[in-house]
Amino acid sequence: MDINLHPATAHFPIALLVASFLFDLIGFVARSDSLRLSGRYCLILAVIGAAAAYFTGLHAAVDAQTIPEIGNSLAFHKGAAVMTLLMAIALVVIRTVLILRYSTSRMAMILYLFLAMVVLLSILRAGYTGTELVRRFGAGVDPVARTIERRQQEAAPAAPSRPAP
Repeated sequence: MDINLHPATAHFPIALLVASFLFDLIGFVARSDSLRLSGRYCLILAVIGAAAAYFTGLHAAVDAQTIPEIGNSLAFHKGAAVMTLLMAIALVVIRTVLILRYSTSRMAMILYLFLAMVVLLSILRAGYTGTELVRRFGAGVDPVARTIERRQQEAAPAAPSRPAP
């Protein structure tokens, strides 16, 4: 049995990037190192989750490509997801450099928060385009619906055959 894990993995990087940004923003305003540390850990976990979502998405795309007229939307979603993954990886690197070189600079943290907001908007866009694949084309849902329908037909009692007149 082929299981589509993409819907299960795609939500983690979205939630973790939102949490990371909020922890960092509140930590910046409240001058709380523990909140900023939470933001850093959420960011690292978000990148790991985004990589998992990307690879499970590649697997799910094989089935989704069989859906008529999904090509352009699927390509747009994949592009948005790849861009987000690359930007999130870059954000981890930028954050590490900022921490090592400019740990006390408020201007560096403001710059980081701006970049984090860009990545956050990017992952929300990728999530929205993924939702559109499900809503408009039934991606990830249609095979399940067909499987349920087939099982119901197999479980239904066969109609009695009529003798020929």
